Amino acid sequence: MEGEQTNFCPESESFPGPPQKLLCRRTRSSIPRTDLKKCIICQAEKRQKRNRRLLERLARCEGDTTPATLCYAAQVRQDERVLLEIDQQDLWAKDIQYHASCYASYVSQRALEQLLKKDVAEEDAEDSAGAKQRAFASFAMYVAEHVINSETVTNMIDLCCLFVEFLRKEGIDVSSYRTCLLKARLKEHFGDVLTFHRPRKRTVTEYVFSSHISAGPLVEKCDLAMTAAEHAAEESFTMDDIVQPTEQHSAPAVDLFNAAKVFAI
Repeated sequence: MEGEQTNFCPESESFPGPPQKLLCRRTRSSIPRTDLKKCIICQAEKRQKRNRRLLERLARCEGDTTPATLCYAAQVRQDERVLLEIDQQDLWAKDIQYHASCYASYVSQRALEQLLKKDVAEEDAEDSAGAKQRAFASFAMYVAEHVINSETVTNMIDLCCLFVEFLRKEGIDVSSYRTCLLKARLKEHFGDVLTFHRPRKRTVTEYVFSSHISAGPLVEKCDLAMTAAEHAAEESFTMDDIVQPTEQHSAPAVDLFNAAKVFAI
């Protein structure tokens, strides 16, 4: 079966996005700075549990998984200090370090799920008129019809853009919505019917598709298309990219999805 790609929002941003987009509650100057010579999470020295006389060693961010996982956890925790250090650069190039014990606790899936459930519950409690619940109910119907039943492929950034439009229809004036919070709502509503896949590149948003679609071939084609797009971008790189970088990469997620428009499932 052919899997079809959907483009809900033409102005999608890459995941996780520049810190300027994420740090909305306080100005950057008011956020405590991070000492990169210390653990990015605890910002302190830490004793080993088995031998209190020895300090726990610091590990550096390596590979694609660790930075992406750290960034996701910081988003869920709304940790502005950590998010300020997580930008479009490679984290190991910035010498980001952490204690293994701090990292394990910080990215704990169980802890993050509990935090998201708490955030959802608090948001629902504040929604006395039920406007957000009505918006999500309409949004869920759309996802069921256009993503699950149609077996199409989309991404979390586009879904967030779409959900914002549903919120506006209910009179809720917002400019954005947290992707991790919307993902939690979708998982709670649809369960295993939806599949969420995080690409190998942390700067690309998660793929979202029906669990009826075979994930292996789809993910492989998405990654191949992404690699092809990266090579094309490298080959077309000019000095203009250095002079005006903000004009060159306005919608990388959409470009990559368009490159992988047809999937042989």
